[in-house]
Amino acid sequence: MKVFIPRIPVTTTQKQLWNYCQKLLDKKRRLPFTEGPRILECDVISIKDPRGANDNHGMVTITPDKSAEWFINQVKKYTLNGKKVFAREFKERDRRPGNPTIERRRPQLKVERVREQKVVVEALESFHKEYRK
Repeated sequence: MKVFIPRIPVTTTQKQLWNYCQKLLDKKRRLPFTEGPRILECDVISIKDPRGANDNHGMVTITPDKSAEWFINQVKKYTLNGKKVFAREFKERDRRPGNPTIERRRPQLKVERVREQKVVVEALESFHKEYRK
């Protein structure tokens, strides 16, 4: 089941969201020798409006569905980066052309996945040789 976590802190990374969800799912009780809940996907979604407002949201796919329902009920008890958050089941909108009553999103909004920057450190060995004495 896809779970939508609206308005997470802008500083939240994908890894922090994953760890937050995993720690919460680890608290779920289960029978011994049964498969526990798993996170299949975890993304941070950014929605920007033309005036410069920016909202980040979490999108997490959890299996099995019973664990996702448990997660939705439990998430409001905890904070993510110091902010109380809540969750709900994600519902896919009908995007058929010519059906404006179903699509409520404003057309000027820009929706994209937040990609984390990978930092590559080069010449670290030469730095240590030169400055470590």
